Amino acid sequence: MKNSKYQNIFNYYRGQNLYKNSDETETDYQIEDNTTKALINTLEKSTNEVVKKFLHEFGISTDKQAIYELQPTLSYSRPDAVISIGNQNIYIESKVAANLDIEQIKNHIKGFESRDDIILVITLKNEDENCLLQFNNVKFLTWNEIWKCFSNIRPNDRVSEFLINEFLNYLEDNNMTEFNIWKQKDFNAFLFIEEDKDKERRRNVKGKFSSFMEKIHGQILKDGFYPNTKINMQTKIEENTFYIWGNFVEKGIKNSINIAHFLLRISALGISLGINIEGVIPTRRFEKKLDGASSEFTEICNQLDGYSLILSKRWQKQVQIYDNKELAEIHLGKNYNETDTQYLISKISQHDLFEINIEKLINRDAEILKSSVFEEECINELKTLRKIYYFCIS
Repeated sequence: MKNSKYQNIFNYYRGQNLYKNSDETETDYQIEDNTTKALINTLEKSTNEVVKKFLHEFGISTDKQAIYELQPTLSYSRPDAVISIGNQNIYIESKVAANLDIEQIKNHIKGFESRDDIILVITLKNEDENCLLQFNNVKFLTWNEIWKCFSNIRPNDRVSEFLINEFLNYLEDNNMTEFNIWKQKDFNAFLFIEEDKDKERRRNVKGKFSSFMEKIHGQILKDGFYPNTKINMQTKIEENTFYIWGNFVEKGIKNSINIAHFLLRISALGISLGINIEGVIPTRRFEKKLDGASSEFTEICNQLDGYSLILSKRWQKQVQIYDNKELAEIHLGKNYNETDTQYLISKISQHDLFEINIEKLINRDAEILKSSVFEEECINELKTLRKIYYFCIS
């Protein structure tokens, strides 16, 4: 299996999946048990230095040897695991697919054997911490914080290094972290898709892409530009899905086809971002605006280095189902001039239905994709697109 997540030592092969099909409760327990076991195995088989750095994350400093146990039995409950250090027990309650149960936490606390005992609650949701503020002996971390903790550990031995890398990949592969960086396996998910009949690899990438879109959109709103936008994400992944898309569109618009919008896509080639205009209403609005303001459009396009304008003709196959074919690709930037705009106007006039994409492709091999700086780069690109965006929607 090319790039299968089951090559990871921590992924349980039979049915380990966040996308539930049969018994939801059994699936929830299975995911949580497997994830807790992955965490404990990583700690137990790594060096003591790794364990010390992990414990330091939630305020425990010790040189004593840790003892581990999965699903210990207390008087009123059974936590997912316990790390015992001397007379102190650090119980672990792990939540992945299931919701946090406060009564369960109370029962764990009732069974504490020492006043120094604590329980570490790990979930996917930051907001779960608010439910735990009532307890003095409870520590809270998200799985994303666990990921960050292990990401910052640089062990000196090869076994610990291998285990930590496997555990980090396990969390990433199961969409248990916020977006961090792009990796080659994300783009490879769109290769050999005939071997991915259950679409699992592409579903994993969709989860990561959705997290990426949320981080970018959060920064857009924080910075105050495009404040009236919302996120739309591709809903279905078909067997022949060669890319995954998301867009930022004006609030109040039920269907993004009805207005020009920002479109971002990930495929085997890399990540593209730009402006998409495809519906009858926005394309006719764009055509009318272009006829009356061609020089303004030329000036804007002259500033879009690295972008291309792709014109496609569209036709209706069935009710609400359209197909398209590329007619022309025009490179924007400093060499773009009024002649290019007039050529575009003439080509558009030949077709009743058409689509415009103004986009930049960041190649999958670009170094910036391997760094968190890419988020900042995307924000800057979206700022660069302000003039063309408002030209298209006005």
